[in-house]
Amino acid sequence: MTLQLSIPVDDEELIQIYETAPPEDREKIKTLLSLWLKQLKQDRKATLLAYMDTLSEKAQERGLTEDELKRILKDDE
Repeated sequence: MTLQLSIPVDDEELIQIYETAPPEDREKIKTLLSLWLKQLKQDRKATLLAYMDTLSEKAQERGLTEDELKRILKDDE
């Protein structure tokens, strides 16, 4: 399934260049943009996981055990 993405540009000439580009070049642009967006997604996920690891380390340093965390989470149900 192919979805559409609309991206604002600040130069009308860029639109003309894209629209008149050969199909091979347009496909390369789509592929590069797709890869770039996927990398952004991975970077965000990695950042979130790193943040979660940091929180976990700090909690453990402060004495929070896995059993205590489970008890706290169970109490919230």
